[in-house]
Amino acid sequence: MLELGCGTGIISTFAAKKGAKVFASDVNKLALENAQLNAKKNSVEIETIESNLFKEIPIQVFDYIVINP
Repeated sequence: MLELGCGTGIISTFAAKKGAKVFASDVNKLALENAQLNAKKNSVEIETIESNLFKEIPIQVFDYIVINP
């Protein structure tokens, strides 16, 4: 799963708790640090990527791409 604009990572953390392999992206480096902290507090792993939408996302197939503007 890829979450664009993850912010605090609440959706990414929820998906990881349900067993998803998660990539969380945001343009804000501090948001990504917060998302990692929240994932750690919830005992899950997410991979974070600093990116403006799809700009820095490696080409790959995702089952789901979500965004909560």
